[in-house]
Amino acid sequence: MRKTSAVDLKRSFGGMEDRAGVRFGLAGSAFLDSYASLLAPIGLTPSRVLALGFIRANPGCEQGALGRALGIRKAAAMGSAERLEADGFVERRDAADRRVRALYLTPKGESACAEAEAMATELEKAAFGWMDQDECEALLDRIDEIARRCVEWRDRQRG
Repeated sequence: MRKTSAVDLKRSFGGMEDRAGVRFGLAGSAFLDSYASLLAPIGLTPSRVLALGFIRANPGCEQGALGRALGIRKAAAMGSAERLEADGFVERRDAADRRVRALYLTPKGESACAEAEAMATELEKAAFGWMDQDECEALLDRIDEIARRCVEWRDRQRG
């Protein structure tokens, strides 16, 4: 039996809390909950920050590309873009193909991205500051490998 972690001190899941995947999920939830608390005063959530980051990296992208990048349906991407536009973070413009809406960050969106990055840096220092740079890089490599293996396993299961 493993030593009880800080994440599961207040919760028991009938032994499931000792499974690596459950523990990984609990840690991810704790991190995202903390990040969401930091972002709330500026009207953002972690998923909205990802959307803004994708749009910043791909100015003029279409809503469908945003949805694919975020792993959400086209209708959900459209709703996300509409909310980001209504809040002044994003501007939607007609593209060459009139059926497509191109997405661009507004100055408010650019500023919010920068502020969200600073908040993420602050949280990452608190969460990972006890590790040196090599350990952090190794952790990121392992997380990427876990994700890759999970996707491969899922795809094999689907046939």
